[in-house]
Amino acid sequence: MFVCPECGLAQPAQGHCPADGTALAPIGEDVLLGTTIGAYRVARLLGIGGMGRVYKGVHPAIGSRVAIKVLSRECSDRRDLVDR
Repeated sequence: MFVCPECGLAQPAQGHCPADGTALAPIGEDVLLGTTIGAYRVARLLGIGGMGRVYKGVHPAIGSRVAIKVLSRECSDRRDLVDR
């Protein structure tokens, strides 16, 4: 699978995004790329830190962009970190 790093549209083959012409990137082992969380498509990984990963999310209908933070398994097991 491949995903557009700009809009998050997943495609089965390498090439360019049919929506915006951006070169598609391979998803690799990151199962979140190209999926939908809430109203947002996960477009690309922005960074990895001590508490988890941060992704670029794009709303497919209106194009707004957000940061989506996903806690690591270790952090998500700690209620104090989830609350924070």
